[in-house]
Amino acid sequence: MAMREFTDAAGVHWRVWNTIPNAGGVIGPMVSGWLTFESEESRRRLVPIPAGWESATVTELRQYCRLAEDVARTPQKGIEVVRKSGGR
Repeated sequence: MAMREFTDAAGVHWRVWNTIPNAGGVIGPMVSGWLTFESEESRRRLVPIPAGWESATVTELRQYCRLAEDVARTPQKGIEVVRKSGGR
């Protein structure tokens, strides 16, 4: 799995990697995989994986990131999610 890092025009640091699902794990257009973009604040997904993304310029990575759809983050196993409430 290749991984790249870049900073977008707003100064947000992103990591991007290709995600290939297990056989039978997904159906439809995602069956061949997607690019996952992750920053400290959000996660995005781009389907399908653009050819040659591993050697894309930073400008191209920024464009792919803008095209990617926001997705919900899922907590990792064994990690407790703590939400802070205002005023406490």
